[in-house]
Amino acid sequence: WAQVNTAQLQAMVRAEPENVLAFLQGGDAKCDPGAAEPLLREYGMFHEVVALFGSHGAHRKALELLAEHGQGGDESHPLHGVQPTIEYLQELGGDHEALVLEFSRWVLRAKPSAALAIF
Repeated sequence: WAQVNTAQLQAMVRAEPENVLAFLQGGDAKCDPGAAEPLLREYGMFHEVVALFGSHGAHRKALELLAEHGQGGDESHPLHGVQPTIEYLQELGGDHEALVLEFSRWVLRAKPSAALAIF
């Protein structure tokens, strides 16, 4: 099914980009990350890359991407700032306590009052 879902994603990115995030978050979309990630990056769909990683249980990769762009100097980047990371960490919850603690550090340093929402 990965090949079918990846082909569906490729078509959707081009024809219905507004539906890509919901498709990836739907749980049934098991795209090939090796093919899907470069495509999503090429189209500037960074929230979708995070969703792709999350749907494959690659939470560390998702959080590394969020931290990289969250702390980056490009304020126009869709993942800039603490909010995308806060939302991801809230979804992870206690099942991934070590990751939550590790990636909440930069949020705490950047915006302590907002970081409280993580916990």
